[in-house]
Amino acid sequence: MTYLRANGVVLNIELGGRGEPVVLLSDIGEDLTSWGFQAGAFGSLHFLVRLDNRGSGWSDCPPEGCSIDDMAKDVLHTMDLIGVDKAHLVGLGLGGMIAQRIACQRPGRVGGLVLASTSCRLTDRQSKVYDDLLRAQKGSEAAAISRTAVPWLHSAWFLENERWREYVIRARGSRYCPPYWDGLSAQLAAMAGFDSRESLGRITSPALVISGSEDRLTPPGCAEKLCSGIKGAHRHELRAGHLLNVELPRSFNKVVLEFLAEVEGSPLPDLGPGIPIPGGFCPGL
Repeated sequence: MTYLRANGVVLNIELGGRGEPVVLLSDIGEDLTSWGFQAGAFGSLHFLVRLDNRGSGWSDCPPEGCSIDDMAKDVLHTMDLIGVDKAHLVGLGLGGMIAQRIACQRPGRVGGLVLASTSCRLTDRQSKVYDDLLRAQKGSEAAAISRTAVPWLHSAWFLENERWREYVIRARGSRYCPPYWDGLSAQLAAMAGFDSRESLGRITSPALVISGSEDRLTPPGCAEKLCSGIKGAHRHELRAGHLLNVELPRSFNKVVLEFLAEVEGSPLPDLGPGIPIPGGFCPGL
């Protein structure tokens, strides 16, 4: 772990690789380890920057709350401190909202823009699901909360294997503790205050919008709205749920890295033989 103070908060970051910089921005409640299946492939071709958003992982969770603007400034200050003038941004969910804000306000600092499982504003369904989960924390065990949350984050086919499904539920449940919920609540409030519909036209970076056809939280229609607002945006859909970078890591990596190579005007990358999955079980390609 590496800590730095950026924009008035202490952030946990991880750096690695070499090449054109790529910043990976995580979803609500997720930390930088959520990009574990991307770190190797991306780091072999790019200088990779991962960070815990404020309110997640080992980064600060300010008691006064936060906004998407705050988290966008966190990213820009981090880039300043590590000497990165311009980077590709890859954001999922909340991370996609942060990436949109940076691309709108500081276009000169963004190379390629990849928006995955995200939207221009919080959907009614997302609001209800997250509100329900926040209320469920009172008096509920972590395992029960996780069992409720996991089906919203993953597709049915991903959870078909019972052993794998129980592993995912246990792994996520181990993260549900009071500090986690404080950060989740702050990030949800930030998402609720975000609306980029009127500013999408200001995005000038080459953009790729990726959605999961099985995403119950952020359905494909959200991606269509983003594409209609961002001039020249490319659209790609994977047969996956919300956390599509976990369900179909090889496919996700291939689509994103090929897009970034096109943005840079460089040869298409060789992604190698595959991606190791914990426990020897590979849920999808």
